[in-house]
Amino acid sequence: MEMSIFLQSSPAPVIGITGTKGKTSTSALTGAILRAWRPNTVLAGNMGVSAVAYLAQIDADTPVVLEISNWQLEAMDERQVGPHIAVLTNIHEDHLDTYDGFDDYADTKRSIARHLSPDDTLVVNRDNVEAWRAAEITRARIISFGANRPSGEGFWLEGRTICWQTRESTGCIDLPDRFVYQGPHQRLNAAA
Repeated sequence: MEMSIFLQSSPAPVIGITGTKGKTSTSALTGAILRAWRPNTVLAGNMGVSAVAYLAQIDADTPVVLEISNWQLEAMDERQVGPHIAVLTNIHEDHLDTYDGFDDYADTKRSIARHLSPDDTLVVNRDNVEAWRAAEITRARIISFGANRPSGEGFWLEGRTICWQTRESTGCIDLPDRFVYQGPHQRLNAAA
């Protein structure tokens, strides 16, 4: 599939975002943040934009954000490829008509973490039990996000403020007063 070809061919590090809900919002927000820094940022994937079509424009310094569906994850798992930064927003019942039950679907979503190296990073929702299980199958550095302050590295919410604590820095930033951030699920997407 296209995503496997892209990941095997891209000269740039890739941020891959998946989850049952929130992957489009999180991908779009991540792309917008990176475009403010680097206007040549590529945002592609499951949102109907071909990642492979951008290969000729991408060099080692091009930020790349990919929204990744469960079907794209299947091919990535088969080829044992993954992004450099994997984001798993959550896992809930969905697409059960095409999977052998919820466990099969959830395992497919968690597979984004399976082929990460110790130099890669998994950003995962610690409040979602099924997503958090991805931490058990990865060799990557784990940075969690959730509603409350974590015991280790991670991001959390304090009302409309996102705070973080990582080995590199600690801080907080207020979310803009926009309708999109009214719901707690969208604030969690922003934390991711």
